[in-house]
Amino acid sequence: MAIGLGHMFGFTFPENFDHPYISKNVTEYWRRWHMTLGGWFRDYLFYPVMRSKLVTKLTKSLKSSGHKTAAKNLPTIIALTVVWFSTGLWHGASWNYVLWGVYYGAWLILEKFILDKAYKRLPGMLSTIIQRVSFVFITLFGYAIFYNEKNLFTKLGHYFGIGTTGFTNVYSESMIYENGLLLIVALISCTPLAAFVMGKIRAKLNSSLGEEKAYTIDRVFKTVVIIALFALCTVRLAGDSYNPFIYFKF
Repeated sequence: MAIGLGHMFGFTFPENFDHPYISKNVTEYWRRWHMTLGGWFRDYLFYPVMRSKLVTKLTKSLKSSGHKTAAKNLPTIIALTVVWFSTGLWHGASWNYVLWGVYYGAWLILEKFILDKAYKRLPGMLSTIIQRVSFVFITLFGYAIFYNEKNLFTKLGHYFGIGTTGFTNVYSESMIYENGLLLIVALISCTPLAAFVMGKIRAKLNSSLGEEKAYTIDRVFKTVVIIALFALCTVRLAGDSYNPFIYFKF
């Protein structure tokens, strides 16, 4: 939305999301999610903390004591901890946001120094399956922390069947039934599949009709799709109950 509005006023903004849900681990996920914010924290907090006088002094002290591995890893661990604690605070002055930041900071440190080495010892396919399955559960837990300030432990308990009537209930079944098509579209939109197919179609049109006609068809088709999606979103919002803008909570 921001990129589109920027183009309307003659500005070009960088891409901010690169299909983050196709990631196989937390590290890759945060390289694809909110890339501009991640870049800002990297340049203005991660590297300055890592190269700060205090961290440099601690590193030299560890080296002189013979703890070379600790001296090598400590700056990254401290910088990641500070960055992710700050990322949690950036989202809001609430304990669940801070806990969310610490949660992801811990996973990033764990992956970098322990899990990556363990995964490399496994066969390629098995390593990929384990990483992708665990990533799904890590992300779900992250969302539970992020969106539940008052009833976090109740929601986490639901993941293990505590306080629920079973794997599913009438409400969840009705939600899936009513939003089945939307879920399918969302699932496809989380992958580069649509962009890949459009690229192939565009290349075929270029070869058969020429670049100018192909460009016109491409623009017309995208405009029609955008207008149709906008109309569907407007109808859906009008039919829903009050749903405040998400960033009002931050």
